[in-house]
Amino acid sequence: MTLQKIQSDLKETFKTGDELKRSVLRMLISAIYNKQIEKRTREKTGRDVELTEEELLGVISSEAKKRKDASEQFEKGGRPELA
Repeated sequence: MTLQKIQSDLKETFKTGDELKRSVLRMLISAIYNKQIEKRTREKTGRDVELTEEELLGVISSEAKKRKDASEQFEKGGRPELA
């Protein structure tokens, strides 16, 4: 999966009206951009950097885990409407 594919999926959600998927993809794109900024800062380059496939999958896995953990915490806290 590439950033371009995720962005095209986001555009598709505007056509289909899938609000949940749109929200998830926006958060994922934001996390990817943040990772790119972190990498650019660490490498001290002034130009755009691309994430490797491994780094991209790491961001996706990390974000999925965060959402799953948050959902579990809301369920335990008696707030299923937020899960």
